Amino acid sequence: MSQNLTNNITYSIDNENLSTWKTARNNPSLALKAAKKNLILAKENNYSLGIAWATGNIGTAHLWLSNYEEALEYTSQARELLHQEKDFEHEADILYNLCVIFYYLGEYEKQILYAKESLHISEEINYDLGKASAYNGIGLAYYTSNENKEAIKYLIKGKEIAEKIEDKATLLKILDSIGQSYFQLGEYDKALTFKEECAKISGEVGEKSIEAYALDGIGEIYFKKNDLNNAVDYFNKSLNIRKTLGFKLGEAETIMHLGELHLVSGNNELAKQQLNESIEIASSIKAYDIVSKSHLLLSDFYEKSQDTTLHIKHFKAYHKARDFYNRENENKKLRTFELKSRLEQMKKEKELLEQKTNS
Repeated sequence: MSQNLTNNITYSIDNENLSTWKTARNNPSLALKAAKKNLILAKENNYSLGIAWATGNIGTAHLWLSNYEEALEYTSQARELLHQEKDFEHEADILYNLCVIFYYLGEYEKQILYAKESLHISEEINYDLGKASAYNGIGLAYYTSNENKEAIKYLIKGKEIAEKIEDKATLLKILDSIGQSYFQLGEYDKALTFKEECAKISGEVGEKSIEAYALDGIGEIYFKKNDLNNAVDYFNKSLNIRKTLGFKLGEAETIMHLGELHLVSGNNELAKQQLNESIEIASSIKAYDIVSKSHLLLSDFYEKSQDTTLHIKHFKAYHKARDFYNRENENKKLRTFELKSRLEQMKKEKELLEQKTNS
């Protein structure tokens, strides 16, 4: 094969990998197909950097498809391959993805571990985008485990870097995280400032998913401030976007928030209708956390209404959904632990084989 043809193929693989990396979050199904196709092409041409990137893209697509076991497997492989290729910038990106995987798996110690690894590499090579993302990952882990003041310290550092390099996609995630941290601290005015900035910028740049999160968060803040009119308005704005996106989990969550609000305002019939709708949508996608919370709200309502039959019915349903949720989380963690152990064993076996070959 001529050098020019080889260069053209590697150039084409690089372009496809970069394009897939950029679209993986918003269109993971399409990205997964493209990444698998590109992996085959890279292997056929023995192009190791292309193999590393394509493997990482497969892991990234699985992450946003919520296939966390597959995401962990391919992302771990990609991290090792990228390290061998000395592509430290993309290794830092992939380490951030590992941080996100463990966030969704609820393993916050591992989330912080990988975010700090990503930060360490990014600082060594002076990779600003990597630093901003890593600070966001660390902050996300801290506020998820309710260490909100610690979270804000890291998130502010990330915000300053994201603003400096004018990376709005990363800035939006950080703004939302800072808003959520202040919300959990009960500092609602500060929370509102960051959530509103996030919603404004995400609307301007067309990041509809993040905009919907921010709008739902603003609704929650107004609900806590007992400004029910504004709360309803923002919940409905978020719900409209989530319906357009087909984001069922988000729909169920926002409808549940509306149901809870209408219970407080005494609009009981609408509240019951919305909470039952939330249960129906959440049940269809096995979102047992939202199913359990909606049943608990209905159970409390019927208890106050002295409707013993419906109170007991929803209270039992709450416990059943909660048990499913807890069991699912434990099974997910167990499967992840087993996969991680298997990957580590495979790595050790590979190292031993290399040592024997080189001895």
